[in-house]
Amino acid sequence: MNISIHKTNKPKINKTFLDELTQKLKEIEENISKKDFKSILNQFLNEKNFEHPGLNYLPSRKQIYSINNTLKTAVCVQTGHFGMFYYDLFKLNYLYKHKFINQAIIICPTLYTSFYQNNVITIEKVMEETDDFKNQIDIPILTIGVE
Repeated sequence: MNISIHKTNKPKINKTFLDELTQKLKEIEENISKKDFKSILNQFLNEKNFEHPGLNYLPSRKQIYSINNTLKTAVCVQTGHFGMFYYDLFKLNYLYKHKFINQAIIICPTLYTSFYQNNVITIEKVMEETDDFKNQIDIPILTIGVE
C-alpha cells in the first residue's frame, strides 16, 4: 500500500512508533476491504498499547479512537463520511487542550484508494481543511493517506 504524509502544526510523533506504523500500512494489501483495513490497524494499535476505543475523556461520554497515554498520541482511522471528520477534529482538539494528548495521527484513504467512495474523507480533503483552519486547530496532526 502506498502512503503519503501531511503535517499540520508540527506534530512530534515518536519515530519508532511512526516507523512501525508506516511499515504496517505498507504491508497491507492494496485491494483490501475497508472493514479489514480498519481491523488490521486496530489490532496493530492494540499491540502497541493504544486503548481502543479510547477512554471516555469527553464530558458527553463519547468514546474515541485509539489513545496511547505513554506516547500522548491519539490515532484516528477515518474511512467514513467526511462530515464525521469535523466532529473527530473537534474531539481531538478538546483532548489536546485538556492535555490528554500532545498530538494526533489521522489515517484516511486518498482519492485512489480501492475502498474510496463519494463523500468519504480523503487526505486531500484533510489537507485542505487543516490548512485553511490551521490557526483555529491547535493540535499537531500527522495525516497519513493510504492507497
